[in-house]
Amino acid sequence: MEELGLNISHEEINDLLRKQFPKLKALMESRFPGRSFEKTLTNLKEEKFGKIQQSFSETHRLEKLLKMGKSVCKVLVKRKDFIDNQVTDVCQGTGFVLFDRFILTSAHLFDKCVEGKKLLDQINVSARFQYNDDPETNYFHFYAEKTFIDIDNELDYAVLELKPEGQNSIQNNGENVKVPPGLLNSFGPLPGNGEACLIGHPAGSVRKIDPTCIIEPEKRKQVVEDHLAPYEKTMFTIMSVVETIKSQGIECIMVGGTKADEVETYHTFMYHGASGSPVFGVDFKVFGIHTRGYTYGFRRHETSVIEYAQQLLSIFQRFVINLKKSGNDEMLEKVKEAVTENEDLKKILQVEPMEED
Repeated sequence: MEELGLNISHEEINDLLRKQFPKLKALMESRFPGRSFEKTLTNLKEEKFGKIQQSFSETHRLEKLLKMGKSVCKVLVKRKDFIDNQVTDVCQGTGFVLFDRFILTSAHLFDKCVEGKKLLDQINVSARFQYNDDPETNYFHFYAEKTFIDIDNELDYAVLELKPEGQNSIQNNGENVKVPPGLLNSFGPLPGNGEACLIGHPAGSVRKIDPTCIIEPEKRKQVVEDHLAPYEKTMFTIMSVVETIKSQGIECIMVGGTKADEVETYHTFMYHGASGSPVFGVDFKVFGIHTRGYTYGFRRHETSVIEYAQQLLSIFQRFVINLKKSGNDEMLEKVKEAVTENEDLKKILQVEPMEED
């Protein structure tokens, strides 16, 4: 577990257990002299969360975020049994409009639901917009086409096209139902530090907003250790938690890990159902798509030690490369036409894919 950066190893644990629990407290105190984890956490709150309060509590900023948040949708993946016509939920997530009728969401929502780039016959996907104050009646939705524009498991993203006919849940028809404006031209690079804000549908709920702060790569190890510090008197519990989050691949986002510089980390209350949420910076640039957290506990009582977002510029680059390699020139032209105001995306469009060996 040393590669995880949590200063714990199996040999150390075995040695501690052999020496019995009376000495455990002294050892843990030696790891965190003067209860340094409390000081670190206090400093984090004082330095970061005060800024969040200042930035995201300003009404003009909140109003702009809420306006951009209209592009966010709840993504529902359902399975239909052709024998008894029963429809069951597979999973729920979040997505947002790129442009026109194309939405971006997380690829892992469609595990075991896709073959190649096509949804299985019994799987249907829909997107609900304005799923806010009265979710039972006041929203509209679109069904997605069966074939993905692109799906990439490595960067965990999927691009879907919504069918043109939408349905209003109140009027039960397509009158005045339009897909909201997209966020593609608002894409930007990872900020590296400062404030951030997520908008999504955690646990399948109405749309929610969560201001947070970015945890810089060099601080991730300490943040995880601070989170685990309350378990210092229960070695069996900390062993279980560390093994659980390690098995989920948390070491890859730590300094030196394979994703350390490719993702942005933070804390958020948004767990299941929030995958695919856009992550905004204070400049209103959308820099990431919320991907996952490293969780432990039970399904209904889970806790996460840290969460992260994949950077959108990398996803856009992969998307363009895949379009070029697949020969989807029609979609590529639509993307070029849609990217009219974003210099970062224009540069990516100009780069030719490298030849494979």
